[in-house]
Amino acid sequence: MDKLTLALPSQLQSDLHAVERRLLQLNVENPVQKSALQKLITGSGKMLRATFVLLASTWGPITPNRDRVLNAAAAVEVIHLASLVHDDVIDNATRRRGQPTLNSQFGEQTAIYLGDYLFTKYFELLLSYSTDFANLDYCVQAMKAVLTGEIEQTELNFNLHRTEQDYLKSVQGKTNELFRISFSQGVRLAEADPVVCQTAEELGNQIGFAFQILNDLTDFQINPQTGLPRLNDVQEGTYTLPIIKTLQSDQGPELATILKKDHLKVGDLNVIVQLVKESGGLAATKTIGEGYVHSALQLLNQLPQNNSTKLLRKLLHRVFATL
Repeated sequence: MDKLTLALPSQLQSDLHAVERRLLQLNVENPVQKSALQKLITGSGKMLRATFVLLASTWGPITPNRDRVLNAAAAVEVIHLASLVHDDVIDNATRRRGQPTLNSQFGEQTAIYLGDYLFTKYFELLLSYSTDFANLDYCVQAMKAVLTGEIEQTELNFNLHRTEQDYLKSVQGKTNELFRISFSQGVRLAEADPVVCQTAEELGNQIGFAFQILNDLTDFQINPQTGLPRLNDVQEGTYTLPIIKTLQSDQGPELATILKKDHLKVGDLNVIVQLVKESGGLAATKTIGEGYVHSALQLLNQLPQNNSTKLLRKLLHRVFATL
């Protein structure tokens, strides 16, 4: 767990460690593959989604069974890990958080199967805690939205005509759904009323937009190891909001000419960052992302005001300050 998690109250830290233990108990027969999965789990970062489940489970009239809440928190982390594994395959990534990716260790085919295996574990966990068929259907539809978002983004790779609406639609699926389902599962287990459930889900939606949009800005920062702009998304043909905004500006034609090249050189990367800055693309994206942060904090005011709500407000400030 990272420093954000370590700043949480002891009980919440204890619950997150219990979630991590559940993840580490995933049964993979091949010892080498099991070890690789365990490294992925322990290096997975903030465990934000699990934290959201745990906090949201206090927003209802009952205190839900702890094991069911922990299984729900583990479930959303499992599906997040599965999506990371598949993303690494698609991106041909070799490292994630300092560790070799599964595809770099075992090849694409095995990594895909391991990612698929994690999907099956998600549904096992879902069956262990879900309260009714309606919630099962809700989660299935959410998973469909996640995969649809990934497919839509891939279909628009290297598309210079990708619109802001296209971008937001993709984020809605590939990022927002996992945040939305995290809050949803917590409040449903606490038997919160429909208004609280709806507000909590929309909170996850707004956090998702803020998280993805502000995180996309980091792709334009200088990599301290190479001294060059990262621009991983750009080189993979994933045109995020700063690029979309710049393509719509006076600098658009020059940027489009560079992006049409078969291979981007170091000089091209520096020019891209310069154009995005000069066009106001970075500033406009930051403003939009901060708008979603503001909306999320406003929604928090409409939810039950308890220690979890106060903690979540502080946590969101810390998370978005690091992006």
